[in-house]
Amino acid sequence: MKRTVILSPYKKEFSGTAVFSDRLIRLTVNHPVLPEGSVLKLYSLSTSRAAAYPRQVGCYEATGVCTEIASEIPDKEAEKNGCRPERPDTYLITVVTGHGEEAAAAAFFGLEWNAARFLTGRLPETEEPPEEQKDNTLENAQNILDSMKKGNRISPEKISGFTEEFKRNIQKFEKCSDLTGDGFEWYKITAGRSVSRLSAVRHVLSAKSAERGLREAGYYIAGIKKEDCRHIAIGIPGCRHICPMPQLSDCCSFEGGYHITGIYLGDDGQYFEKYLQKDK
Repeated sequence: MKRTVILSPYKKEFSGTAVFSDRLIRLTVNHPVLPEGSVLKLYSLSTSRAAAYPRQVGCYEATGVCTEIASEIPDKEAEKNGCRPERPDTYLITVVTGHGEEAAAAAFFGLEWNAARFLTGRLPETEEPPEEQKDNTLENAQNILDSMKKGNRISPEKISGFTEEFKRNIQKFEKCSDLTGDGFEWYKITAGRSVSRLSAVRHVLSAKSAERGLREAGYYIAGIKKEDCRHIAIGIPGCRHICPMPQLSDCCSFEGGYHITGIYLGDDGQYFEKYLQKDK
């Protein structure tokens, strides 16, 4: 089935269209005259595995003020754990010049989300903490988890080290007693404060509707499962009928006035999951 979308610009000088048909993606990218040697990179991503690092599909020489891109997208190999492969539904175009790599535009064949966050490594409009306040334990754990995309596995001891750090971070805040279930320990986290550098946690909080909900409520909640600390969760206050995390609606549950999504830290990656694995 042939589908056509208009590119959503990250840089105002960029525009164009994307057409997807039979695993072939074709893009027409309008852009200003770029410095000599500039190239455009194309990445494929999936909203259902938004925490995973994107796949680079191709690298193309920028021509004039319009560059045509065409690439066949191979079927993604099934996961080692037997889960069905996740199909890409987002294609990000970046421009690489002598000044570095920047997000230029994206084609969203599903929900629109912050597909360019991997280029910055942090949420939009948030600053890195001062050097003396950086948490090296969390940073090291993130580097280990990110290395899984290269086929590496992380030991249970190292994952335990990360979850213990996460637990200590959330316990610095006020305990939340709004939820009746006894499976998790919950804490109210002040909006704008992060308790983790995990890309999965950043993705939960990065949707525009999530940021709007955080501004209105002034806080979100973070929890960790008592019997298995590999299961953590993030909840955002809101109306039952409007999910502030539409990119993760399949992994969200509603309880006690919060939309909650779970995150599981596996031996081979970060996975979104239903909070307590069931609807509330």
